[in-house]
Amino acid sequence: MSEAHQKCVDNGSHICQQSSGRSCFESGCDQPAGTDWGPYWCPEHDKDRIDRISASLEAISSSLEAS
Repeated sequence: MSEAHQKCVDNGSHICQQSSGRSCFESGCDQPAGTDWGPYWCPEHDKDRIDRISASLEAISSSLEAS
């Protein structure tokens, strides 16, 4: 499975950021929130969140295939 936000980085910065006017929902992060995928996380934490979701879905899929 590919890594989230892989096509959203240009010269080291996220080009998919869509500011929501909020701060990142992640505890201790004060970066601006908002990406093409949601208004609550900064791009770095949104990438981590989507990667965790993808890994969970991949694990579910693998366990179903093994059944």
